[in-house]
Amino acid sequence: MYKAPSAPKEQKSLIKKAQQAIISESSEELDSLSKESCSGIRCLVARNFNTPAKTLMLLLKDLRPDVRISISLNPNLNTNITDLLMTDPESRVRVALAKNELISEDTLAQLAGDIDEVVRITVAENESTNLETLKILAKDKSKFVREAVNENSTYFYSKK
Repeated sequence: MYKAPSAPKEQKSLIKKAQQAIISESSEELDSLSKESCSGIRCLVARNFNTPAKTLMLLLKDLRPDVRISISLNPNLNTNITDLLMTDPESRVRVALAKNELISEDTLAQLAGDIDEVVRITVAENESTNLETLKILAKDKSKFVREAVNENSTYFYSKK
């Protein structure tokens, strides 16, 4: 379990690790930082564009949802990682994935069928969601999903 640093020296060390997790381009350094006990450091590694896929795959097993949420927001996800995130039992992870504007249209289309209403709303709000998926969501049983579709500019301009 993570224990907050109490001494100024420990705090400085943690700040330095956080900075490195954000700016590092080194696969080895990011892999090492991904093993930190502080989940905040692991989250920063998970969001770093340069974090290698093998390190992200290991972070997918993290018990902390916030780490998996951070992976979902990484702009450099491969299909294997995306597929695993789509089936994460924590809906907040799937919501974060649906917010990622760089994921594929196929992923958004699959998330549009999610059992969780908030995931479907988020897909409807994503400006990268294609018109075909938006038309399906426009018939969703949830009025909140349908309202989100109507506010999506892709759908809005297709009706004119």
